[in-house]
Amino acid sequence: MNKVKDGSVKIEEQIAIAFSEILHVPLNFDRCKSFIQLGGQSIAAAKLQIRLVEMLGVRVPYATIFENGTVSELAEIIFSEEEKG
Repeated sequence: MNKVKDGSVKIEEQIAIAFSEILHVPLNFDRCKSFIQLGGQSIAAAKLQIRLVEMLGVRVPYATIFENGTVSELAEIIFSEEEKG
């Protein structure tokens, strides 16, 4: 696995853990489903924002959570931002 892919996978795992905690879904949830499809709403998005800052040190805007709401989409965005510096 290359460095980029490895970093993205680690971020995905952290996001999946946050989704599981915030949305009260099992950790093996269908990661193709979006935040909204898993039952997310505005209060849960605020909680997710806080949890991602705690876990990854990154603040993800509400719009990003709702518009790019799958684990892999969010991981790609976060990883890209980290790579930019």
